[in-house]
Amino acid sequence: MPTPENISNLLWEICFEAVRQAVAPTKPSRLDCVFAAESLEMAKRFRDKYRGGCGTILKVETLNTNMPCHRGDFSFMSTNFDGPYIEHMSRGAVRYWTEEPKDIVELLYPCPLRVVGAV
Repeated sequence: MPTPENISNLLWEICFEAVRQAVAPTKPSRLDCVFAAESLEMAKRFRDKYRGGCGTILKVETLNTNMPCHRGDFSFMSTNFDGPYIEHMSRGAVRYWTEEPKDIVELLYPCPLRVVGAV
């Protein structure tokens, strides 16, 4: 049986994809991308906040420098919010696809990346 966390993650991804198709259809789908951070500091912040401080941070490089990436605002991901959960998800997903990131930036690369080392 799926865990509540797995179901929550699935709901987020369904929401992200539906909103992307509605407001930013030319952006790459999260379902077809590699996720990355802009800096080591940002990767550590993400790991500490969303992965309980666990996990290896990999250093990567893109194999196609002409492939545009998407800079998404991941800072809205929180269990601390006012109002209904569905509204929070929808507003956050719109921000993710349409606004300049304010805090935690998530990069989406729709192309292969090469792992060049571990931090």
